Amino acid sequence: MSDREKINQTVSRLRLTRRWQVVLDYLVVGLFWGAIPAGLLILASRIWVFPVSEYIVAGGLLGAIAVGFVIASFFVRLTPLAVANDIDVTLGLRERISSALALGEGSTADDAFVKTLVHDAAQQVEGLPLKKVYPWGMPPTWKLALPALLIAAAMVFVPQLNLFASEQDRQEIKLIQDKGQELVELAKKAEEEAEQRENPILKEQAEEIKRVGEKLERGNMKKKEALKELQRLKEKLESQAQAQLNEGEKKLIAELGEQLAKLDSTQELGEMMLDGDLKSMMAKLGELAAKLQEGKLSAADQQVMEDLAKALDQALSSEAANSQEAQAMKQALQELQQALQQDQQLRNEMQKSLNALQQDVDKLNNQLDQNSMGQQSQQLNQQMQQLQQQMQQNGAVDPNALEQMKQALEQTQQAIQNNQQLSQQAQQQMQQQVQQCLQHFESTQKN
Repeated sequence: MSDREKINQTVSRLRLTRRWQVVLDYLVVGLFWGAIPAGLLILASRIWVFPVSEYIVAGGLLGAIAVGFVIASFFVRLTPLAVANDIDVTLGLRERISSALALGEGSTADDAFVKTLVHDAAQQVEGLPLKKVYPWGMPPTWKLALPALLIAAAMVFVPQLNLFASEQDRQEIKLIQDKGQELVELAKKAEEEAEQRENPILKEQAEEIKRVGEKLERGNMKKKEALKELQRLKEKLESQAQAQLNEGEKKLIAELGEQLAKLDSTQELGEMMLDGDLKSMMAKLGELAAKLQEGKLSAADQQVMEDLAKALDQALSSEAANSQEAQAMKQALQELQQALQQDQQLRNEMQKSLNALQQDVDKLNNQLDQNSMGQQSQQLNQQMQQLQQQMQQNGAVDPNALEQMKQALEQTQQAIQNNQQLSQQAQQQMQQQVQQCLQHFESTQKN
């Protein structure tokens, strides 16, 4: 290797080192300037309610500014002559390296004096402590960048002030915080149960519930983010719950799935259970429960409920239900079976109450027709038909329809009192019949 190549190689190596030091310097400066607007943005989100996640925007802003500074660092001019000059200054070589580099090329390269100068510089380079020229270390600007980043991170823990939030936004945040408090309380109970049962999976679930609860409780999340967080929690808990099923519980679930798959109305539910898709099955049962609560069960939905009860009877009387390992699952299915039985019982009682009310209303309508009060009779008949129709179609009666029926009975009672053409005996008989209708009506409302 020639003397000139030795000098060029040394300068190129140090030039590369210096280039990466410049990149690091600019990166730290970029973090400083990025942390300022990021921190201000997070602070602003505690005063105003943002439509998007402030953390995503702040992180993107910080990253964009830092990347911008890094890109700018590659446009900083760093010539070989400047590096050679830094070597001379740092190591006290009195411009030997820079002079040799500048004169070692071109028309002066063959000059005897220049050759001597280049040879001397090459000898100097071989034994020099070149690491001293560009020593590695944190850029001085880290003393500004680190506090700026810490302050920006501290903005996360500033409570939600919502000084300029609308009433609707305040209510949403309050609901999110309340939900967080509920999850924290639930986590405490789950943790106590985990310790009693010495169940590590349940303990892990309690910790996850607590984490999400505390996150919601801080009130730093928007409604959309909170719903996503709750959905992630739900999916994780469902996955963990399914993973901890033992063989006995899996066999009992498979048995119930086979029984459900045999019936047309519950075939889809059965296939879900046989495929191990308990999440979809629970979602389907949740839809049925919601419809039941709202009194919107269709005839097909009612058939599903009845067939589900039959399948539970078969599964709980099978050999799989007698396994010692399946007792916890068996108890859960028995509770579901009991709930279905109670629902069926309530519907039967409701139907009996409606039938008794129908008989009383029919008697009252006959009396009204005989005493030329057909308008009141027609109104009561229409209301009664509406109640019976709702019961047949939905398995329940709309509370509004019940209220309308009550108003119709009270209006009929008032019309009887105001009818001067009625004899005292007829008026008394109809008033008694109305009272009997109202008594049966109260029984219907209780059901």
